[in-house]
Amino acid sequence: MIEKILAGTLALSIGGCSMLGGFNSLDPKNLIKTAATTAVAYTVAGPLPAAANLATSIAIDEVLPDDKPAISEIEEGNQEQMIAYIVQN
Repeated sequence: MIEKILAGTLALSIGGCSMLGGFNSLDPKNLIKTAATTAVAYTVAGPLPAAANLATSIAIDEVLPDDKPAISEIEEGNQEQMIAYIVQN
């Protein structure tokens, strides 16, 4: 029963996020990380810690800023910023 509730909540949250768009938690890297840690938490501790882990992972992905600067944030002619951007990508 708990597994069905957890799976339904996950499906609704992912479906709702994809309809609204612009969510960092839908980035493939974040989805894989969240799914892996939630599966491990469920296997080791059960459904309640897994649900808490899922909620925390999604919240952190949405609240923390992206680690990569947007190209528009790089000042024109600033060679250090350009090199840092190229190295990160």
